[in-house]
Amino acid sequence: MADSVYVDLHKQLKTAIPKARNIAFRESQLQQLALLLKEQEEALCSAVYKDLKRPPSQTALEITTAINDLKDIKKNLRKYLKTERKGTGWLLDYVRDPAFAFDSQEVRLEPLGTVLIFGAWNVPIVLTLQPLFGAIAAGNTVLLKPSEQAPNTAHLLEALISQYLDVDCYKAIVGGPEVGAALLELEWNHIFYTGGASIARKVMEAAARHLTPVTLELGGKSPAVIDKSCDLQKTARMIAWAKTLNCGQLCVSVDYALCPLSMLMELIEYIKSAWNEFYGEDIQYSSDYSRIVNTTHFDRLVDLLNNTRGQIVYGGKQQNRDELFIEPSIVVVSSLDDCLMKEEIFGPILPIMPYESLEQACHWIVNTPVLEQPLVLYIFSNDSLVDEQVMERVASGGVSINEVISHVMSSWLPFGGIGKSGIGVYHGKYSVQVFSHARAILKRNFRMEPLVGIRYPPTTSRKNWLLGMLTRQKI
Repeated sequence: MADSVYVDLHKQLKTAIPKARNIAFRESQLQQLALLLKEQEEALCSAVYKDLKRPPSQTALEITTAINDLKDIKKNLRKYLKTERKGTGWLLDYVRDPAFAFDSQEVRLEPLGTVLIFGAWNVPIVLTLQPLFGAIAAGNTVLLKPSEQAPNTAHLLEALISQYLDVDCYKAIVGGPEVGAALLELEWNHIFYTGGASIARKVMEAAARHLTPVTLELGGKSPAVIDKSCDLQKTARMIAWAKTLNCGQLCVSVDYALCPLSMLMELIEYIKSAWNEFYGEDIQYSSDYSRIVNTTHFDRLVDLLNNTRGQIVYGGKQQNRDELFIEPSIVVVSSLDDCLMKEEIFGPILPIMPYESLEQACHWIVNTPVLEQPLVLYIFSNDSLVDEQVMERVASGGVSINEVISHVMSSWLPFGGIGKSGIGVYHGKYSVQVFSHARAILKRNFRMEPLVGIRYPPTTSRKNWLLGMLTRQKI
């Protein structure tokens, strides 16, 4: 049973719903979030560094991404919330749809109520605050739970939320799995979760007890499909950067690469060269290279390197558990049964599988349960026909062609998965929509009652003919 503290907090947020619905109030709270990000950038960068040893310049870019998304929502909020109307010109509407020719029809985006948001540890600012932008903009009250696996950032966000936002409508709480479990016992109007699939299943199971809708932002094994027409050196630099950004601990990181057999050795050399350029000869001492979040994830990655049947052609040796350091590694694998192809890696290990044909590469993805429907499909080619061929064959949450990761920085594009990589999308207007209910409203004048009275029994052939004239449209 949920702790009484959480029950009382839940009731408080429910009581504050009318306050959160006011659009001017929403705008003021979004402005407060902008101030938070501007005034607390240094503190946020410091907290993330303590948790992940991530360079402050990378966290500053994360904050910029959040600010840009917030700016889009603030600027366009009233446009995103604008009621959609139909049914003002009766003559034209009669021709189009005679059954509703004299009716007013509209769709309003309305708040869901009180929502629960679970943040993630790997990109703890964006993945915690960006869903909050949409929830506030849509007019909901919010309980925010930052991930306890990034404790410094989580506690800072908890303090800043109470400092900058209205305490009646928005709360942040830090705690471990027991807190998350207690919160899931309560009845929310929506749950937004970012993280791994195992916890997502528990979230869905708990939500099902109350028939609560969920948004799940997960991950999966996002492939880099390399075509022979690509610029291989530029492709290699992008993959090398994506695989080591935040030490590979990104849901949109390149998980593995599929490469033409004839280009394999050249690709490996280009990636090795790029890593040497980025981090120097001794990566462990580079200030631009992050660390693994904790010993649990460190040990998991070491086990993958120890158990792979593939050929480790680069790295795989330098490991320091005390410092949570693992050097980047390249492993050439020849089987989909290899442990590196069985789960999302979430670390600086890059498996490369050479293929004989592009059709074979696509076949591997779509016919291997753990590989199908990735969060991102990365395609590298200079042939638009190849791009279309791969996109036609392989379903994914999103697609990025000749670029890595930057698609998640766009407020115009929806971000989210499909199937096992997630449910629902957000960013920009989609963040507002995911926390809103599209409410359908039809209004009819009582003077129309004699006309629609033909629908009532008793049925006659004349009534059926008139009903057909009113309701049946040409196709």
